[in-house]
Amino acid sequence: MTSSIEDNKNLLNQFDDFKNWLISSGFSAKSANDYRFRLIRITKYIHQNIDECIENNDKYLILMAKIHNYSIEQAHTVTSQYSIRGTLRSALKKYAAFKYPELYQSLPNAYGKKVPSIASKIKN
Repeated sequence: MTSSIEDNKNLLNQFDDFKNWLISSGFSAKSANDYRFRLIRITKYIHQNIDECIENNDKYLILMAKIHNYSIEQAHTVTSQYSIRGTLRSALKKYAAFKYPELYQSLPNAYGKKVPSIASKIKN
């Protein structure tokens, strides 16, 4: 149980570093904190280890598909689905740029039919 607590502390520290990176990149403190909380939401409700998902294009697409499914489950309207999906994807993409700048440009685009196709085959 202690390792889980330590893992959570390490993850929160990483997210704090991400928030500070966003601020140093020109984002307001409020926006940076919003992105930080979106990452916490992803790790809490969708996938616990997002770092492993942004190291690999296939895993990244699967996480994007899980975000797609999560937005459908959580939202009551199509507009809300797009909003949830977009904000979570944006936070993940920015985190990827922070965490793995060398891989960031090679991550696949989440738009189009590929992600919904994957999403229809998986469960969160």
